[in-house]
Amino acid sequence: MDPVTVEVTLQPLEGAASSAFAPLELDVAGVFGDERPWLRVTVNDHEFRSAVVVSDTERYIPLNRANCEMAGVAAGDTVAMTLELVSHRHHVPPPDDLLLALGDARARWDALPGARQESLTKWVADAATDEIRRRRIARIVEEVRG
Repeated sequence: MDPVTVEVTLQPLEGAASSAFAPLELDVAGVFGDERPWLRVTVNDHEFRSAVVVSDTERYIPLNRANCEMAGVAAGDTVAMTLELVSHRHHVPPPDDLLLALGDARARWDALPGARQESLTKWVADAATDEIRRRRIARIVEEVRG
């Protein structure tokens, strides 16, 4: 999917004086295939990632203070914002030894939410020793099998 560029007037974010949000006037689900997609956002050559926030009547992109400063923008500014769909926020493939240990429970692993898979994968990768890694893999397999 090609990036989409929209012109937005940044609005003040209540309770956060140096932050802002960009209301989106486009059909987010129609354009990106999801109501709350993760996007690569570019403003004035500054790039960051954000999910679209959905309120009762609005869809918008929040800009925290750091993003406002890096992009050189503030509430009240009208800016061109380029939005590009990010298919995977942070995909970390599971290590081969974990996949091998899962065996017939692989389908149950695949059914876990992506964030849970990533958390468990990171837990294995962060093991200080091979023995700790083996114990963590065994616990994950036990959890996944139920």
